[in-house]
Amino acid sequence: MKSDRDRWELKYADRGRSMPEPDRFLVDHQHLLSRGRAIAVACGLGSNSLIVAQRGYEVDAEDISLSAL
Repeated sequence: MKSDRDRWELKYADRGRSMPEPDRFLVDHQHLLSRGRAIAVACGLGSNSLIVAQRGYEVDAEDISLSAL
């Protein structure tokens, strides 16, 4: 049986490096974000983290998969 980390590593290794679309809700409501700090848990490839960072946040992004990061 594969560990959670192994399973996620395989998922991201097979994806290549294309960035997924950020969450539609976040995109539609990003105007509500000002500046601050955020933590993105299970961030995957980080498309949501990038949106938040572009709005002036300092973002700490974490994921179990080092391939995703």
